[in-house]
Amino acid sequence: MECQGSWTGAQEAKRSHEGAHPYVAKSGLDNDTTSMLEKLFSRWRAPALSAATEQPTQPPPKVKAGNRTLPAFFTSAKMPANPLARKRLQSANTDITTLRSGLTDSAVLRDFSNNSPDLSAAVSAYLRTGIPGSYTAIAKNRDGTCNREGTVIVQQLLNMINVLPDYSEGFSNTVSIRSLSEQLGQELIWEGSASIELVLDKTRLPSKLQPVSTSTLEFIPKGNRLTPRQKVGSDYIDLDTPTFFYVSLDQDLLQAYSKSPFSTAVKPVLFTEDLLQDVHRIIKRVVHPRQHVTINEDKFRKFMSPAAQSDPELAITEMNALVAGLEAKVNALRPEDALVYFDSLGFEVKDAPTANLANEYETLKDIGNARVATGAKTLPAILGHGAASSNIASTETMLFVKNAVGMVTSKLDELYSKALTLAVRLYGIDCVVEFKFADVNLRPELELESFKQTKQMRILELLSFGFYSDDEASVLLTGQLPPNGFTPLSGTRFTFAVPTNNDPSAQGAEGSKSNSGSALNQSITSDAPSTARGKNK
Repeated sequence: MECQGSWTGAQEAKRSHEGAHPYVAKSGLDNDTTSMLEKLFSRWRAPALSAATEQPTQPPPKVKAGNRTLPAFFTSAKMPANPLARKRLQSANTDITTLRSGLTDSAVLRDFSNNSPDLSAAVSAYLRTGIPGSYTAIAKNRDGTCNREGTVIVQQLLNMINVLPDYSEGFSNTVSIRSLSEQLGQELIWEGSASIELVLDKTRLPSKLQPVSTSTLEFIPKGNRLTPRQKVGSDYIDLDTPTFFYVSLDQDLLQAYSKSPFSTAVKPVLFTEDLLQDVHRIIKRVVHPRQHVTINEDKFRKFMSPAAQSDPELAITEMNALVAGLEAKVNALRPEDALVYFDSLGFEVKDAPTANLANEYETLKDIGNARVATGAKTLPAILGHGAASSNIASTETMLFVKNAVGMVTSKLDELYSKALTLAVRLYGIDCVVEFKFADVNLRPELELESFKQTKQMRILELLSFGFYSDDEASVLLTGQLPPNGFTPLSGTRFTFAVPTNNDPSAQGAEGSKSNSGSALNQSITSDAPSTARGKNK
């Protein structure tokens, strides 16, 4: 679609004026080859849109200023007068198995993610992998060509969201795209969905993007569609507005609400935590050495009270009191304390039994770790449980990257594209915005340089053919529109230009085949046959 504008108008007139195709002028191909190429490229030319295929221009929607949604930690739709209460975690004193009593899977997962090392590592891996450090945003017309005016506006909006808020409002809680993506990424993991609101200022122009927890959303049937509303405490906020956007992950068509992709990890995490607690108790009771105290009952009875010597029940009471007192004193002893006692008492340290529980424990631990990794849609190598070969670990990592892209990256791209499209359209520009995070790649930056060069060459070649406009190619290469005064290159086929002998840049092209083998001194002259291929008989 990008080639539509590059094969018409001024360039066609320029080629007819020159009398020869640019490819011919620069490469010296004969007329037969030129004719063949012309026919080939003519097939790729996008036909002009007819009146029947053109879609009517949609006017900007009527929207209200200000924000409607509220953060999920609010307990009422009314602004509280007192400071918000701080929820303090007591992880050190919390039995993680008690967290199973949550009302929903998402509530249980949120609590477990703050206490379970495995779930916390899985969530962190998805966020760090699925949210790359860079992105591109391009506004396009309906025919797929780049809209320069819309691209300028969307880049200005992103700069405003990231680093340039409205200072007149005082403190600004506008979060950057990176921070916003981390919040939405967690919602996708815990709830299986994410939503944002495009907040407008007093002039009804975009001001910021506000995340909304989908755990507070409810859907109400309205005609043949579902309309959302947010529940804040006992209040409801109508969200049937164009400025609210919602995406779900692997939506079940039999359900109106999404579900967390981590829901299958709840029981494996509970199994693992129960196992660890059982092992902890076994180690304390069986494996560690224990102090044994023996009381000589015959000697003790001689020193009992006369009443206890004649009353068996009173004798038992006195013996129990003595045992309880000795137990408290022995349990309170520190390792460096000395024992002083009468010969009626005997102390002995019992060694740990020889029972071997290692094999049973390792088997159960491996089962638990594998089930946690499977339930969390990740892999043991990602959670640090993998013991496979490097090849298997590499394959597992590749599969995890694909999961992270499909679960987080692609959904964020979709959500931002919808919101930014409306944002640009509010300025009166009929276009769509294509927001896209950079490709996820785990290679080191120095190693990626060669891959970046290959991508650059591919983009430049498509630009040379006219499949990319100059604006779009510049955004893909640099993230920014081309500067003022740049030389247009789209459709000029500059990648096929062969330097002449008079061109200083071509020094070394001829006769450079005897170089030392350096990649920077390779000959750029093709070793293909100089004569044309014979025609088919």
